[in-house]
Amino acid sequence: MLIRIRRGASFDSLEAQPGDGGEVVLECAGDGHALGGSRGSARLGLGPQSGAPSMSLLRSTPILRIFDEALARAFYLDFLGFGVDFEHRFEPGAPLYLAVSRDGLALHLSAHYGDASPGASVRFETSDVDALCAELQARDNPHARPLVEDTPWGTRDFTVWDPFGNRLTFSNVVDD
Repeated sequence: MLIRIRRGASFDSLEAQPGDGGEVVLECAGDGHALGGSRGSARLGLGPQSGAPSMSLLRSTPILRIFDEALARAFYLDFLGFGVDFEHRFEPGAPLYLAVSRDGLALHLSAHYGDASPGASVRFETSDVDALCAELQARDNPHARPLVEDTPWGTRDFTVWDPFGNRLTFSNVVDD
């Protein structure tokens, strides 16, 4: 079971235990900020009456539009450090569909008309945005010079644009 409490939560203790209706009950001692400002408990439903966990969404794989295979490979493989998972063409000379990944994060890149629109924006949470930015800066790409910035909403981010106008923002939450 994973219980994630938002930043800014304030309480002296927190306990999770099974409820009688298939839910998890969080008992909070303290000011109760994590539970909407009240002391006591919050119930988090797990699914149908049987108490079994319901279906959950596992991951998302963005599809980004590309127009030039060489530029896409130079940016995503050489600059960002992704590896190729698979590539597909319906026939020789047909548009490329390329799946790439890095550290468990997957992207699909498509030259097929209709798969995606150029100019998409995707955010990626990282474990260390400063280290990733330094890695990319060391690769000396004249078209992408990332710089980490602190945001008013409590993250450290940097953004790069691929050669096709897609915006990729890498981020991590600033610890207080």
